Amino acid sequence: MVFFYLPSYICIKTKASYTCSGGNILTFFAYAFKGMEAIGIVATLMILASMLFPTLSYKGSVCMRSLNLVGSAVFVVYGSILPAISTAVLNGALIIVNTYHLVKLILDHKKEIAKNDSAAKE
Repeated sequence: MVFFYLPSYICIKTKASYTCSGGNILTFFAYAFKGMEAIGIVATLMILASMLFPTLSYKGSVCMRSLNLVGSAVFVVYGSILPAISTAVLNGALIIVNTYHLVKLILDHKKEIAKNDSAAKE
């Protein structure tokens, strides 16, 4: 699918034909970026949902970090496509931060389980 702009017309070329409609450049960009905006909304909802998990428990913390990690990855894709470099770079850094804390959380939990198992054997 190819988009192109003619003064006062917006044309979309599909495999077989052209479809043109009246409109201005704002209409063109609104149509062209509709799909990309959906990517940004999905990423926003994922990060928002990750903030709803209670982080006082291990399970809540892992769910929060995991969902936040995926949301940040979607934002990196969104920022790269748009291109919004600051969005991509910020969320790329958040991927590193969330991965670090997620790995640390899992390793600490495994150590705690091993410690409790060894204490129970004694």
